[in-house]
Amino acid sequence: MDKEINYQLWQAFHLGARSTLALEGKQITSPQVQELKRLLREIADGSFTLHDPGTEAMNEPLIRDLIAHVAPAGMNSDKELAGRILQFWT
Repeated sequence: MDKEINYQLWQAFHLGARSTLALEGKQITSPQVQELKRLLREIADGSFTLHDPGTEAMNEPLIRDLIAHVAPAGMNSDKELAGRILQFWT
């Protein structure tokens, strides 16, 4: 069951990457796929995050406390999801 879910996560990730580039009229290349894999590894091991709670809070002062509360959960969720995608990919 987990293997099938991880495969679906990979498919969704790959579709998202391809779709994002398609909006710019481009196709994904093998080097870009390898770069995405490297980025996922960094997210999974916690050495990189897509979240910046400080900047997010500055941009949204009315919900600063909420951002401070939920940002760590988002970062943990990203780490877990990246790890699951990599489980299928490796």
